[in-house]
Amino acid sequence: LATLTSGAADVMSIGADAAAVYWLAPREGKVMKVPRGGGAAEELAPTTEISRGLVTDDTDVFWAENGGIFRVPKAGGKAVLVVEAGIPDGLTVDESHVYWYSTLAGAVFRAPKKGGAAARVHADDKHTLRTFFVDGPDLFVSFGADNNMVIQRVPKAGGTAVNVAEGQPPGADFATDASSIYWITEDDILKVPRAGGAVTKVVAKLQHGR
Repeated sequence: LATLTSGAADVMSIGADAAAVYWLAPREGKVMKVPRGGGAAEELAPTTEISRGLVTDDTDVFWAENGGIFRVPKAGGKAVLVVEAGIPDGLTVDESHVYWYSTLAGAVFRAPKKGGAAARVHADDKHTLRTFFVDGPDLFVSFGADNNMVIQRVPKAGGTAVNVAEGQPPGADFATDASSIYWITEDDILKVPRAGGAVTKVVAKLQHGR
């Protein structure tokens, strides 16, 4: 265990690459960076409103505030507004777009990473989203509680949502590979084919730490 930097007032939404670690410091109102091997922390950009999450790609750091999504080069430079967005949450990126969930609209949106108009990808006015993630050509969303979680798949450019799994215990975390979606519950690790089908247990009755 090694300390990368010290004296940070607060840390939120960490991202990392081969060279550095990036994070939001909401109390200080800053986007920060420190070399992966440790050293002096560096301010990349100021924030102006309540910070709501951070992600990175190969060249830039993106973060969400109450009124929009911003980006700044990892190497440092001018921060710019990518898109205006009301209360964006669950920020993620792919090769060309940034995605977020609007708690005000109850929908997942996307916009070009270099700036442009927002487009709605998925909306469901009957359910509150639990989580969403982008993988390959698809956007996956989950909603529902108890043993009634639903996972849906929709083209990440928008289109018809298809139920991949229904009536499941809610997942605390999700992962994917070329063929399946995996999620962890309080007791098990489950999977379902990306195209939909039977849900199976990968690991049953997890051993919890004490």
